[in-house]
Amino acid sequence: MNESSLTTLWTPSILSGGKAGTWGLGWPIVARKKHMSYMPQGGAKAAIAVYPEDDLAIVILTNLQGSMPERFIDRVAAYYIPDFPPA
Repeated sequence: MNESSLTTLWTPSILSGGKAGTWGLGWPIVARKKHMSYMPQGGAKAAIAVYPEDDLAIVILTNLQGSMPERFIDRVAAYYIPDFPPA
């Protein structure tokens, strides 16, 4: 996948009122001043977070429905990103 494809995937949709939405093409966008991330998840048991500014991607796969890895994946990222915002 090339950089222009990622840019397309991660560009926020524009809502009918003209504001940017919180989704790219299927990728939920977690907007922050620093450490922007893109985080698809599924079934409350799997999540991936990509932190392009930090050259980091984290994948959490579980076999327990309801484990909600999207709720703690940023805490894992904080181990690798020294100035990551507190949870």
